[in-house]
Amino acid sequence: MVLLGMHSYDNIFYTLHYLDVISGFWLGMLDFVDFVFVYKLLVFDDLNVPTHKTKYIVNHFNQMEGTKKLLLVDGGPIDEKLKLATQNLHYVNVLPAIGLNVYSILLHDTLVMSRDAVNRIVERMHTPINR
Repeated sequence: MVLLGMHSYDNIFYTLHYLDVISGFWLGMLDFVDFVFVYKLLVFDDLNVPTHKTKYIVNHFNQMEGTKKLLLVDGGPIDEKLKLATQNLHYVNVLPAIGLNVYSILLHDTLVMSRDAVNRIVERMHTPINR
């Protein structure tokens, strides 16, 4: 008797090797920096905003010529004022550094990061994945 289909001992799930994960992340970053203009990656000391008004973020967004989608990456937890200022803008997304991935980088044409976020990402790339 021949059984068709998957057997119980077949494993369809696999995990990527640590170096594959790291190289995928950095290839995404290099793709973003190489094929999109270099000035689209901005690093600031911090992403603190003085007010929770959306108008403040819109004014800064309008100063960035040629920007259609903006990704703000902060190192620690996202500031409440920044959340409130960006929640009604469909073209601005805010992520903590721990939530940054290649897909979200490639989805946006401008990446704005805090210095703390860059340090946390570099630190995360140097620590091995323990599985």
